[in-house]
Amino acid sequence: MRMIPIIASIGFVACAIPSPTLADHIYTNLSQSPGESRFCEIAASANGMMVVIWQEGESAIWTRSRYPDGAWTPAVQLGTGIGPDVTCGFYGFTIAYETDGGIVVRSGWGDSWSEPILFGSSGSERPHLWAKESIPGVDALLAWEDSGESIWFAYRSSGAWSEPEWVGDAANPGGLLSPKAVLTAAHGGTVRVFYFDDFTLKYRDRLYSWWWSDPIAVDSDWAFGTEFDVEVDSARQARIVSLLEPPL
Repeated sequence: MRMIPIIASIGFVACAIPSPTLADHIYTNLSQSPGESRFCEIAASANGMMVVIWQEGESAIWTRSRYPDGAWTPAVQLGTGIGPDVTCGFYGFTIAYETDGGIVVRSGWGDSWSEPILFGSSGSERPHLWAKESIPGVDALLAWEDSGESIWFAYRSSGAWSEPEWVGDAANPGGLLSPKAVLTAAHGGTVRVFYFDDFTLKYRDRLYSWWWSDPIAVDSDWAFGTEFDVEVDSARQARIVSLLEPPL
């Protein structure tokens, strides 16, 4: 039997801020239409600025930010799309979401946002962002898939985005690849894109500019699932969380 952990299943976006004593929490409803909100993501900076992004209804992308003093900005509708993501790096926040025309990316400090930049085209989906404030020079990493057939990558350095890079094609096209890029300590510092393909969790390393390794399967006695996430620790070793079935 597959055990699926459910963190929350609610129809509105609420932000819980722990009190200094942890005895209670301060809840703030961020939704414009309670009962119609979904896919919320959150990121915070070292100075205490916080950004929340979510999808309202079928395709409205909204965001709202909280200053270090606790004041919230007004809610802002960024556009039309689905599946938003947000991260915070050395040069501020980056947000991304899927639209009919491709992946929209915007950057800012939480209370204002740049003009949208479009990556990919129709069929580009499931954007994933990653950044670390402790790593200067790399503002953000972006990975996405194209119609379940190929994986793409771009990065922002010193405020400028790179051209999209083709990472590789799926061995079993049509599935949910869910690519996720992180910066690991492998090979002295390497971008590694994890993805799910052909019933296996795999990764490819960006060893040189525009050159990617062949796919490598993540060795495990457990069967990873399509729903997974990746983060790196202080030593920049990748840590994976996944919904999966235990070994027999």
